[in-house]
Amino acid sequence: MEPSVFSFRQRDALRLDLTDRRDEALQAIDRSLSQVVREGNARQAEGALATVAMLRQLHQALDRLAMKEYGTCQRCHGALAFHQLTADPLATECVACQQGSTP
Repeated sequence: MEPSVFSFRQRDALRLDLTDRRDEALQAIDRSLSQVVREGNARQAEGALATVAMLRQLHQALDRLAMKEYGTCQRCHGALAFHQLTADPLATECVACQQGSTP
């Protein structure tokens, strides 16, 4: 596996984006669960479960970032572009692998 090619500033910007998204997800879960308890709303429960799944992905991305595996394609082990990760910080495959253009 190739080492990360991101600068310190880029890694810090990505980490801050991921932690902000994690915090927003936690707040959304709290709001959804509060509403489920108050109203017994099944739709809110489904939304909370979807947010929990996203939260799990955010934690995995933060773990990869800490282990310097973040930004490495899980399929071809090439580097993901910084702009790809700023557009989708949960991306785990490079554009070529997403499009099926690598073996």
